Amino acid sequence: ESSIEIINNKTEAASLMVLNGTDLITITDDNHDKIEIGNDEVSISRKMADIMDVDVGDTIEFHILGSDKNIKVKIDKMHSSPFSQGLVMSPDKLEKIGLNYTPTSIVTSQHVSEPYNGTDTVYLNDLIDGWDKMEETSMIIIEALLLFAVILVLVILYNLNILSFTEMEREIGILKVLGFKTVSLTRILAAQSLLFIIIGFIIGVPIAKCILSFLIPAFGNNFYLLPSISTANIAITLIIILSTLIITNLLFSYKIKKLDMADSLKDLER
Repeated sequence: ESSIEIINNKTEAASLMVLNGTDLITITDDNHDKIEIGNDEVSISRKMADIMDVDVGDTIEFHILGSDKNIKVKIDKMHSSPFSQGLVMSPDKLEKIGLNYTPTSIVTSQHVSEPYNGTDTVYLNDLIDGWDKMEETSMIIIEALLLFAVILVLVILYNLNILSFTEMEREIGILKVLGFKTVSLTRILAAQSLLFIIIGFIIGVPIAKCILSFLIPAFGNNFYLLPSISTANIAITLIIILSTLIITNLLFSYKIKKLDMADSLKDLER
């Protein structure tokens, strides 16, 4: 691994990763499918390709940081990397373009008790602990966002039902006088709320994806994340909203049951 600068119409800092044959590091595309990079091939990360405005088949220049020697290479493939943007090639290709292959890290499934000269030493437990801490922090943020989202849903649905109930209070009282049961009247309010939910989903999901598309580039040039809203996420969101709808309608069922029909009829006379 090495830091480089890629030169095209502009210069951009990037990383160079040179891999010998291993299944422990997997280069993938946007669909997480494995990409095989041949011994004479160079692959560029999709985010870096977008930044440099290049595509497969184009030729770019790069140099190792601290070196004035510019090297031209042709882009043969394009891969997706969430955290490290730059070039990937084999040791044979590196030697062919005039650079020495000097390993900086060793990735192995075997137990290593002593460090190798010139390489970083990272133990599995350290990696697991670092990942757990990052995941714990991320989950705290996600859980806080979910909590605020549920509160927002509850407030919005409750206020919508309050507004509907206030506007329809006289009509609901008349319907009760005519013999409509509380359950039937609650269903009318629930149907109205459900209609709002369906309209909200139709409009909200595409807008949410557009907002993600604008937010993700703000993470910087080193991160490449694809905006996606899975079917599971939509299903969970729908379950939360419908659960909130049921709770709010139970509250309004009690309000309808306690509604004074005489007052409703007096309002009608006025």
